Amino acid sequence: MPEEYIGFLKQNYFLLVYGVTWIFSVYHYKKYFDTILRYFPILIAYTFFNELLAFLVQSSNQFALLTRFSSSNAIVYNIYSLVFFPYFYFVYWKLIKNKKYKRWIKYLFLAVLSSFIINSFFKNPLVNALYLPIAFAAIVLVTSIVLYQLDKKDRWQFNLEKHNLVSWVSLGLFCFYLIFPVIFLINYFHLYFWAKFNLGTLQKGLIVIMYLFFCMGFMVSKRSAFR
Repeated sequence: MPEEYIGFLKQNYFLLVYGVTWIFSVYHYKKYFDTILRYFPILIAYTFFNELLAFLVQSSNQFALLTRFSSSNAIVYNIYSLVFFPYFYFVYWKLIKNKKYKRWIKYLFLAVLSSFIINSFFKNPLVNALYLPIAFAAIVLVTSIVLYQLDKKDRWQFNLEKHNLVSWVSLGLFCFYLIFPVIFLINYFHLYFWAKFNLGTLQKGLIVIMYLFFCMGFMVSKRSAFR
């Protein structure tokens, strides 16, 4: 195996968590196959292969998406963000009952989409990660999770929530994306600070924690508690 691939596996050990989480998601699929999270296993698989593709695009000209931009994997992450975040916006929009909160999520989604379009005029999305729109998208996701929790505060019951898959997924997403925008923007604006304090390792650790929450949710969730 080429040395770069061995190095990739050592540095990206969290990919194993993606694979294990996907196995859990498929094994427990009967618990949520008819819910709004029925496409979640596909998203997990997409996340796994997206990381592999990003590495291959960056490390090998043979996998270049565009010959001119053979060393850039920015487009891979930009496209991923336009799939990942809207998926969860839609999930929470569907689950929330409060019409005002639903409108907020809709308007925030349009703002996120506009930010990607506007930023693309200033930064070529083929070669530059759209840092500001992605950070904004993460903040909107955290906001959507908070709105989801506020929406059901009057009917919140611990005995149900501990078996609610959405609660575990929300907890994992919240833990990661509450901190992610800060780490992500430091990587863009203060690369020296990022390297000095090893924030890349922190980010990978948060990814592992997020997916462990997902796995816990798949294991303990019950169809009757889904809401």
